[in-house]
Amino acid sequence: MGGAIPGLYLAKGPEAKEWASCPSDVKRRHFVLDGQKLKLFGKRGKTYKGVINLLDVEALRPTTDATAPLGSLELQLRVSRSQATLVCIMAPDHSIDDLFMALGNAVPSHATSDDLWRLRMGSRPAPNAGSTHEYRIGKTLGSGTFGKVKLAQRVPDGKLFAIKCLNRSRIVMATQSGRLAKEIRLLKLLNHPNVIRLHEVLHTQAEIMMVMECAAAAAAVVVVVVARAGRVPTRRHDTHAPYPHPQLPSPPRPRLLLKAQP
Repeated sequence: MGGAIPGLYLAKGPEAKEWASCPSDVKRRHFVLDGQKLKLFGKRGKTYKGVINLLDVEALRPTTDATAPLGSLELQLRVSRSQATLVCIMAPDHSIDDLFMALGNAVPSHATSDDLWRLRMGSRPAPNAGSTHEYRIGKTLGSGTFGKVKLAQRVPDGKLFAIKCLNRSRIVMATQSGRLAKEIRLLKLLNHPNVIRLHEVLHTQAEIMMVMECAAAAAAVVVVVVARAGRVPTRRHDTHAPYPHPQLPSPPRPRLLLKAQP
């Protein structure tokens, strides 16, 4: 996580009152993730207010408090000394996806709920190693800052896909979780013959995998070349589309400067 994220914070017991019923207990805090600990600072981000050991977290989920702000995150943890259960509700002012991903990497792997993954990243758990794999992973098609793109074959029907395997830790370190979540939401809304389609999103303990349509290299090159020439084909595989040369603007006519007669 890139820095402190401001927001509202409420710590209570599992049987305590709802968010709206205890406004005096709701505090403004700055959340700072430091390894396996979540440090809390005051409303100005300077005064240290406490720490949460994320290894004690039993559940990370969307809040179950209906009166809490929309999009709030909820941590349920067991206090080691008293063995009591504590519920912490966090309502960030911004960067909620960055906070979610950072917490998801720090808490025990079983703690993050599938509902939270589906809500924030639109993903579902990838099949376990012991079960039948849905995709057979093949060669690497390319690589980037956060991971690699691999060719994959869906086992039931043999259809080919390109799976973008993104390293979760690198995304959190670069504070790009929010941008990734927006990209996923936008790609799921797009349905155009000339745009690579996102079929689904999977997640593991280490990666986020975006299962995307695998376009033939020749077809992709044709679309790019024709688009640069000033025409986008109406069909994805319009390989017979002409390559018109773009019309260059005519050079401006020289202006004659006439000197006034004395």
